[in-house]
Amino acid sequence: ASRLISSFFYSSCVHTTMLPPSFLRPSISHLSCPSLVRHSTVLSSTQATHEVRNQAKLQDDINLFDDNATLSGYVRSHSSPSSPNLPTVLTHLSSSGSTFGSSSMRENADSANMIKPALQTHDIYGNRVDRVVYNEAYHEIMKAGIESGVTSMPWDDHPVRCRETPHLHRASLIYMLNQLDPGPCCPIVMTFAATSTIAKHGPNQHKDSWMSKLTSRSYDSRDVEIGCKTGVTIGMSMTEKQSGSDVRTNTTKATKIEEDVYALVGHKWFTSAPNSDGFLTLAKVNGDDDKMSCFLVPRVLPDGSRNAGLQFQRLKDKMGDHSNASSEVEYRNAVGFLCGEVGRGVPTIIDMVHHTRLECGLGSAGAMDRAYRIAENHCSQRVAFGAPLADQPLMRHLLMDLELDNKASTLLAMRMAKSFDNPEEAAFGRVGVPVMKFFLCKKQPNFIYECMEIMGGNGYVESWPMARMFRASPLNSIWEGSGNVMALDVVRAFGKGKGHIFKALSDNLEGVEGKDGNVDKHWEITMDTIDKLTSEDSDPGLLAFYGRKITADLAVGLQAVEMIKAANECIVTEDEAGMFVSSRIGEGEDSEINNNRGIYGNTMLL
Repeated sequence: ASRLISSFFYSSCVHTTMLPPSFLRPSISHLSCPSLVRHSTVLSSTQATHEVRNQAKLQDDINLFDDNATLSGYVRSHSSPSSPNLPTVLTHLSSSGSTFGSSSMRENADSANMIKPALQTHDIYGNRVDRVVYNEAYHEIMKAGIESGVTSMPWDDHPVRCRETPHLHRASLIYMLNQLDPGPCCPIVMTFAATSTIAKHGPNQHKDSWMSKLTSRSYDSRDVEIGCKTGVTIGMSMTEKQSGSDVRTNTTKATKIEEDVYALVGHKWFTSAPNSDGFLTLAKVNGDDDKMSCFLVPRVLPDGSRNAGLQFQRLKDKMGDHSNASSEVEYRNAVGFLCGEVGRGVPTIIDMVHHTRLECGLGSAGAMDRAYRIAENHCSQRVAFGAPLADQPLMRHLLMDLELDNKASTLLAMRMAKSFDNPEEAAFGRVGVPVMKFFLCKKQPNFIYECMEIMGGNGYVESWPMARMFRASPLNSIWEGSGNVMALDVVRAFGKGKGHIFKALSDNLEGVEGKDGNVDKHWEITMDTIDKLTSEDSDPGLLAFYGRKITADLAVGLQAVEMIKAANECIVTEDEAGMFVSSRIGEGEDSEINNNRGIYGNTMLL
């Protein structure tokens, strides 16, 4: 019997391709060995080998607003209590948090990422159609997001809206939606940001029709003329193969057809959300030496015909965000409507860029919060070496370190969103937004990696959420200006308006000065350094050379200020604010910001 068993297993494992199919799956009853029949219960394939236990279960339905004391606390504390719509808006944010955090919506996100979008360049008859087919689950997420007001709240007249703080409330929506799936957030963010540009510089003959659809809080995925649609989305089509962030080197040309209508010839290396109803793009009107002009390129022309010159070449095979498509496009006399003045393309889109950079920081903050809560949930259930992970001293230290960064990141992101509701804080937002984008977006990959490591092997497996979150984590730092571009933008802000920026940063310290010596010292050193580097007798290159350090110092300083303010408002505890300040800033000019070493859990949190 033992020889037969040995022979059987050897044959099954090594020579399966050489044996007839009937022998590959023998049943015990067909074997002629009495001893094997007697031991059939021992060889049964249904016999249990172990009990499945000590596997931390993911949370089912969660409310991403109510269950996040930092987010909901900040929004409630900084909303206008006199606004008659505030109770309705807060109820709406809670309802949206429940929707975006539901298990059914997470299943939609899983499905949308499992089945990638597909490009259809032609129909079955050979006619160009240039459309992208998405999983239906993707459309469900888009519908939930747009109907919540996430693309239009600052500009629409919807009854669920507070006139005083629409940007703050809308920021909490995109923060939560990013925790569901950042893929659909791409066209949602672009639509939101482009609305600000179209509101100010939209094409003269078509501005009202586009604005009415952009602010309708309705999602309509049909490929028809916008007059037949209930709502529209906008994509961005800016960068070319040779240019990247340096759009001044773009070569796409525009030839005037009639008043404010042009024919575009050229290419774009990255055109995100290719199923959008229109695309903001840059082109030169007269020649290679001309400045850029901005155009709105519709997918379908006002007469209902397809914009035949808008031709998509292929979809990008991206590292992450598989639910959303990014494409390469060629303009072969594509029709475009002029936005703003000829030769003023970059100033025309600058407001859109500013809004998009805010969105990158909000998305990173939201993603970090989601990762932290998954890791925290895991540690509360998983037992190792005789105790829950959450009770193990070293893990407690690591979780505390992550939690401090998570709260400080949320507070900074919401603070910058709030600045958009106050025109008097334009200078503060001018420097604060690129500072926030630089710091939070760079922090996101390492933060999520630490949360992934907490989960062990499960964190590295695609069927669990952390792997997808990690693959998506570098994007916000790359999109709309990489780290160096952000640092140089901060440097440029000080170079052009140092006095206004200094005053704005000083005003932001109101109520904090004198509360913590470390914070006072940090801001004194940081501002003194910037002042010296921007003085008339300083080498202009030095400010750019130290741009990343200056930006990081400003970021951690802003986070420290927000933590102290939040402690005063009982959003975080005084101990949390104190631990953040002492561990991130420390004492004196020569202290290190611990987390800049890239390792969580190495800070002193006493």
